Order: sequence, then C-alpha cells, then structure tokens
Amino acid sequence: MQPQAISQQRAAQFDTTQSCRQLLPPMATLAPRPLLRGEITFSEAKTEDVDILKQLTYVDAQSKFFNLLSGRRDDIKNIVARHLRLSNAETCSIPCVDEWLHGSFNVGLPVTINRRRDRPGQRVLIRFPLPYKVGESFRPGNADEKLRCEVATYAWVDEHCASVPTPHLWGFALSDGQTFTALEHLSLITRCLHNIQRGIKHMLGYPVPSRYIPMHDLHELGIGYLLTDFIENGRLPLPRIGSFTIDNNGFLSLANRPLTLELHQLENEGIPIDIPRNFTYSTTEQYVMDLLYCHRTRLAYQPNAIHSKIDGLEQISAMTVMETVFSHFFNRSLRHGPFALTLTDVHLSNIFVDDEWHVTSMVDLEWACTRPLDMQHPPYWLTSQSVDAIDADAYDQMRQEYMKIFDTEETKLRPIGSANDSFRWTENMRRGWESGNFWYCLALDNPTGVNGLLYNHIQPIFSRTHAEEAAFYKTMFRYWMPESWTFMNAKMEEQQRYDERLRKFFEVPGTQSAH
Repeated sequence: MQPQAISQQRAAQFDTTQSCRQLLPPMATLAPRPLLRGEITFSEAKTEDVDILKQLTYVDAQSKFFNLLSGRRDDIKNIVARHLRLSNAETCSIPCVDEWLHGSFNVGLPVTINRRRDRPGQRVLIRFPLPYKVGESFRPGNADEKLRCEVATYAWVDEHCASVPTPHLWGFALSDGQTFTALEHLSLITRCLHNIQRGIKHMLGYPVPSRYIPMHDLHELGIGYLLTDFIENGRLPLPRIGSFTIDNNGFLSLANRPLTLELHQLENEGIPIDIPRNFTYSTTEQYVMDLLYCHRTRLAYQPNAIHSKIDGLEQISAMTVMETVFSHFFNRSLRHGPFALTLTDVHLSNIFVDDEWHVTSMVDLEWACTRPLDMQHPPYWLTSQSVDAIDADAYDQMRQEYMKIFDTEETKLRPIGSANDSFRWTENMRRGWESGNFWYCLALDNPTGVNGLLYNHIQPIFSRTHAEEAAFYKTMFRYWMPESWTFMNAKMEEQQRYDERLRKFFEVPGTQSAH
C-alpha cells in the first residue's frame, strides 16, 4: 500500500526534480511470476512494501520441502506409531500432498489410524515448521526455537489453564533427533517414577519437569515436528516479558525472547534484530524500545523498504514520532508487570466452535508470549479490514459489542467487589482504546502498516495539522539520525538496484521488446 499522508498538492513542496526510481528501458518481455498464493506482475511487485524477491523464492522452496516430506512417508508413519504406541506403522495412512494443511509458517500432515480397536478411524496431525518461512537459513535454530516455545505454551496452558480447550499434544521432536512423548502415553512404571520425581522436586523447591519426557530413540528426519490430535473443521500474572520454552530435559521456563511472527519474518528476510534467544525483559520500556529498533533495522536492511524520497520522508518521520511519544501510551505503574500470556497471532481459522457457538478448541498456540497488560486488546480483525485500512468508527461499533460480552464473561469469573477484582481487563482495554494505545500497539506489531496507523490514528491525538505541513516531515526526518539525507540517498540507490534485480526476475529469456 502506498503512503497517503502527503497529498499530491504538498508533494510539489519537496525537491523531486531528480527521479528517485529511474527504471531501465524495457529490454525484454515481462511475464507474471508465481507466489505461494496467486501470481504477481512486475508492475505490482514494484509497489509492494515487502521484499518480493524473497517471496518469489518460496514456491521452489515449498516444492523441495514438500517433496522431502513426501519421500519420508514411511519414516513419518513410524514416528506416529511410536508416539501412539502402535504395534504396526502400516496402520497409519497419510494422504496425498493436495490434502495437507499448509499455513503461513507450518505444514500439517493428517494421519489416519486404521484398524485400531479403541479409537477406530482416529486422526492426528503431525506439523512441521516451514524452514524457508522462519529464517532458518539466516539464523539456524529458528525452527527449533519456534517448536520449543509452542510446546512450552501447550504445557503451561495445560498445567495452569485447564479450562482452555486445546488439541491433545502427543509429543514433539527437534531437528537434531531429540524426541519427547507425553507422559500419559508411556508405561505405568515410567509414569510412576516420573510423578514421584515431580513430587520430590516440588517439595524441595526445585524446578519441576514437564509431562513431556525425552526418549532414548532419536528420529532421523532432520526436521522438528509437533504431533497433536486432528481437529475437524490468561488469567495468571507472569514476572517477565518472554516466551515459554522447553529444554532438552523436558523442563519448562520463561526464558526465551518473546517470539512473535514478526521477529521470524524479519530474520527470514535476512534482517538482523539483535535480540538473543535467551533474552527476556523486566520492564515494558525495554521491550517497546527493542520493537522500535526492529522497525529501524527493517528500514535499513530491507532493500525496497523506501520507494522514493517522499515515501522516505513519511516513513522516517513516522518512526521518529513513534520513538518520541511511546511513553504517553503505556501505564507507568504497570511497567514492571505483572505480564500476561498472549496469543499474538489468533485469527478466525484457529478458533473452533460447535453448533451453539461454544468454543470447542483453540489450535496453533505458536507465537504466544508474555506481554505487558497494556498490550492486551480486542482482535483487530473484528471488521475484516487490513491493519492500515481499519475504519475507526465501524471498528468501534464492533468493539463495543465485543466488550459488552467480554465484560459479562469477566464478571462471571471475577465478580465485582470480590477478592480477585483488583484488576479488570475490561477497564484496562477501554482505557487502551480511549488513549490511543490500541493503535500504537497495532503499529508496533505491523512494521509495514506504521504509516497508515500513525498518520490516521496516532498523530491526530497530538496535532491535526502537522500531517498537512511539509515542514513537519523535513524537520522530523532530520531527528531520526544525524546523517538522515545520506541514509536516504543510499536507500534510493539500493531501491534502484532492487528494481533492476526484480525486473530481471520477471524477464522472459530470449525476448526483447521493440524501441
């Protein structure tokens, strides 16, 4: 989406006599290229705010990865049989590739268990993270990090929030072959010994191992996985900002960086974010500043992050404002916590309901992390609009209806005036909407949507006229870094090189247009 804050009338106030995007004259016929979903033309690719050259590699990467999995069907059947304690792997059947469940960051293979007396026709889902989507080549270990955090979230929710319906997790494994199985599917002797160990450690005040037990037999896929039941179509305070993880001995800890899809997306595109895997945060300010730093590194390292000088003025001014005003949007009294476990990527396809609209299961607990209470909000997709195109009035109508239901349910759990009524989520989210914190947090989580969110929803809180003044952009731009114009000129040269590379990707070999 092209920025719209600077109007065509005001654009004339900027020095744009030299074209910032000099395109080479067409020398060859340009053909559309396939993406994972649909296809894209060269003219469309030029205007995208994401790195299309990277996305054009996904089709071939997906084909190779799916072929790898397809060629290891027998190994996958043996893995499922071991976790489910089946005597014969031949009782497992895996459908053809067309029936696999392919999401943005995972592929799931439904496995049907035939001829099982206790549960005939049982189906499970073995899910693999997509290495070409989570930055595995740029930062090896990202796929295992994602698995550890998701499994740890399952384990923590199962232990502390038993009322939350989630698919049963049979087991998981890491890329180095380490395999873990749920305790309840092991022998009686193993279960007894492990429960005794848990009890003794608990009494002595030591960390207690989870119910996922490391196994002696290693798998040889070379790919990590997670095995759950197949689903047919946080109220506890926490001390730090981070993600749960599970170590090689099956112990849970809140010791991983707060893993959201944005972090792995940036690393997948080769953008360094300088947040170690074992880093957690004790204050809201630390976390927010690192998220803002991720925005900076995206502008610096993504080759097509800035399309033109006007676009650069807008984006850099927006980021300068974001870094300047963030303290207005967060409650200082909550800066040290407590923090809350948050599903940062919940969407409609992850929520299963029955005929009466009762939630029966929540699937895909990936990208869950503990976050500040000020970052808890109603889902942005209530109006089914993209982040940078949300109609505030239409959204507010849906939000008010959502909050009425939320307030009713919260009151059932924590009656007003009761001992545990000191903090009300309903009131906290209401304050977040009224202060503009909702829009600020949405911008933090959506690097390519910052312009639309800031100029349409955040800046008007402070000034309704600056967005129409060219002097505002020229002034704020200079405060982003001492050599802002040097940075801008370097990005213009990088954009031109990117356009040349992009054009070559779309050229049809052996063709040449007439001049």
